[in-house]
Amino acid sequence: NAGNLGLFRRGQMVKPFEDVVFEMDEPGAISEPVRTSFGYHVIRFDSRKPSEQISFEVVKNKIIKDLRKKMSDRVWQDKLAAVRSDSDIIVDESLLQNLSAQSQPAQPER
Repeated sequence: NAGNLGLFRRGQMVKPFEDVVFEMDEPGAISEPVRTSFGYHVIRFDSRKPSEQISFEVVKNKIIKDLRKKMSDRVWQDKLAAVRSDSDIIVDESLLQNLSAQSQPAQPER
């Protein structure tokens, strides 16, 4: 990308880099060298897109999907912990990994 990082939000870049970027206002402005844990950077500010609020209706299905996945993972981990705590049971770890990779929560029809 020839150094083009595209658009990003606060919290996505290392702090020294981000501090300089979000202080810049003039398109075409070029920063002094900025030192980060990744090395030195010279930043050219091209544009800023104002933040926007996304409606609940737009993100509702993604939120539901994410929560179902988290709940499914939690149930799986709880059941796995219960099985592992039983000393009479031998756990086949490779089989569990294969099953975990194949399992996805069912999505109800809407």
